[in-house]
Amino acid sequence: MDFKKIEEMVNIFTQANVKSINIEDKTTKIFMEKIMEIKTPAKNIVEKIEKTKVVEQVKPAYIALKADSVGIFSAKVNIKDVTNNLTIKKGSPLFSITSMKLEHDKSHSKDCRILSFLVEDGSPVEYGQEVVHVIEV
Repeated sequence: MDFKKIEEMVNIFTQANVKSINIEDKTTKIFMEKIMEIKTPAKNIVEKIEKTKVVEQVKPAYIALKADSVGIFSAKVNIKDVTNNLTIKKGSPLFSITSMKLEHDKSHSKDCRILSFLVEDGSPVEYGQEVVHVIEV
């Protein structure tokens, strides 16, 4: 969540008729609470937010591996191994990208489990496209 979105949320929160709000997404947790209300006759209700902070940055539960070139995707791990939560040793090929009749194997630098393949075998992929989600073990 970028700073502009957080700033917009704070502005909306100050105008809303709520006492507190808790927002979570994949990378950010935000808790806002209205502590004190100040009313002035010259203006509408002015609310002071004393407690607004980003609680913590949460890492995604998975790591997305991306295609490092344009080409045709091919999984190097059997789908049964994925469904059985098999641990893949570091350096073992997870998938390959074939382009210009050359096959480029892609592995992970740590032991991991594959959560899902995002691309089917034989499908074309773009550079930087997410193709596999893994969890380090």
